[in-house]
Amino acid sequence: MEAVCAAGAVTGSAVSGYLIGRSVTRSLLLVTLGGLFASAFWILFYFIGIFVLHRVFPGLVEPWDLGRYLIMVAVLAPVAAVIAAAVNRRRTAHADATRLPF
Repeated sequence: MEAVCAAGAVTGSAVSGYLIGRSVTRSLLLVTLGGLFASAFWILFYFIGIFVLHRVFPGLVEPWDLGRYLIMVAVLAPVAAVIAAAVNRRRTAHADATRLPF
């Protein structure tokens, strides 16, 4: 249960970073900060979602696994979001530069 939710949070963070890298092509710093903020949202979403599941359905979620997967999400989500944002920003900026007439 916790592993599936953690994988969903990291995937959501990477997709959010990808979309941020596609829309904000001004600078790499803005893209990186956008990816970090997106990952912070997904980390909080994971923690609050698992906490609510634990309170509504006692015994469904192990607190030890919650802490372990929260640490993994807190490490992997920002990395995935920043890499996806930076790669997509570079690809989008390169595609925009090839369309210029000069």
